[in-house]
Amino acid sequence: MTSPRSASIPASVVTRQASQLDEIQAFVAVGQTGSFSAAAALLSKDASTISRRIAALERRLGVRLIARTTRRLAITEAGNSYLARMSAVLEEMANADAELSARGNRPQGLLRISLPRTYGRLWLAPLLPRFMAAYPDVQLDVRFSDQFVDLVSEDFDVAVRLGALQSSSLVARKVGEVRRHVYASAAYLRAHGTPSAPREIAQHRCLGFAGYQRSAEWSLRKGRQRVTVGVKLAMHTDDSDSLITAAAEGAGLVIATGWLVEKHPLGGKLRPVLPDWEVGEPGAIYIVTPTASFLPAKVRVFIEMVSGALRR
Repeated sequence: MTSPRSASIPASVVTRQASQLDEIQAFVAVGQTGSFSAAAALLSKDASTISRRIAALERRLGVRLIARTTRRLAITEAGNSYLARMSAVLEEMANADAELSARGNRPQGLLRISLPRTYGRLWLAPLLPRFMAAYPDVQLDVRFSDQFVDLVSEDFDVAVRLGALQSSSLVARKVGEVRRHVYASAAYLRAHGTPSAPREIAQHRCLGFAGYQRSAEWSLRKGRQRVTVGVKLAMHTDDSDSLITAAAEGAGLVIATGWLVEKHPLGGKLRPVLPDWEVGEPGAIYIVTPTASFLPAKVRVFIEMVSGALRR
């Protein structure tokens, strides 16, 4: 069976159906106003166009709908029956348009959101209760993952993403930047000294988000200066929370994003090392949607709230 999404309606059929709708609207307008001139004014057409459309409708149906004389017109018995049914159809179409438009302008329904795990938990999860209180007709389905989900195939309405975007087909709004620095606890720096230049980092215990690597290189930059330092990792893990905890307890130097240190419960124990030097190139924080056109109100208000909270 062909799915509704994969079915393709030929352009000729679409054109014919549009023409038939024009004919029906012309007939209903004449039936409701009682004259061709009044119907023409109602539809912003000229009377000759209305006459041609009704003549075409009668030919297509093979039935006389309007009895015309030089002084008056009268709807035939068949015409009155057709008028009643088509008036109801056009009214239902108008009601459907109005209902859908109202739904698009009022935040409601299920809103599916994809958030990066740590950033989402620290920065965005606290916003969700406020969002739910402001928009009680919206139900949230929030998924936390560091994997980039396919918004279209997995039916997500909106996502927040960090770093480079993998798909150019998505619509992205930049709402912040990601900057990385080297941090350490005050206790560690008192015990081991504070590096005064990037090369001195190699003499310290380092903690890294480095997967299964046993060694790593840290690239620092200040303006146009670039320095790459080879370090040995005393600890390596794929969990940023564990890295911040270890660094806060004095285990060594760590590379961390400003947003993570700012919001982490133990971030207050960390101090920037070589604060004038950043690690790597700055990244970005994006709000991503599958399309920019006809965004439902529930998506628009979520974007507004998140953008306002992150752009400080």
